[in-house]
Amino acid sequence: MAARVYVDTSVLVSAFSNEPRQAVAMALLQAPKWEQVCVSDWTVAEFACALQAKVMRGETPPEVAHTIGQTLKNLMTKGALHRIAVLRKDYAAVQRTVPNLHCLVRGADALHLAVAARSKVTHFASLDKTQRIAAGQWLVGVECVPQALAAPSPA
Repeated sequence: MAARVYVDTSVLVSAFSNEPRQAVAMALLQAPKWEQVCVSDWTVAEFACALQAKVMRGETPPEVAHTIGQTLKNLMTKGALHRIAVLRKDYAAVQRTVPNLHCLVRGADALHLAVAARSKVTHFASLDKTQRIAAGQWLVGVECVPQALAAPSPA
């Protein structure tokens, strides 16, 4: 089976921003083992909101945010990032599956998991520990990003 990884918003935000785990996120996105790096419509929407929040907090100049947004768009256009639609049945999967998880998962994160499950990815990447715990429970047979890879970089 082809190595397909679904990356959530935490990976993209870290990769495209000046954050402590930027190198980890970039290495994850560029790992040669991936035949396909997948994001969902939801990832793209969350990313846009996170980027705007950085602008509003003064962490990222508007022109830099615009360039980052264009870069993400170009990566999807060129196929470096495969965009997966969010479907109505993904919301139903959240409602059906979340009560069976043994950890607290936010609705936004559950939607990532539902899309990943439906898309039959082989790997799920998140820099959020709770999200990886939920993924381990929901995405049976899907490998999560190893703990060592997702550890924060030393300051």
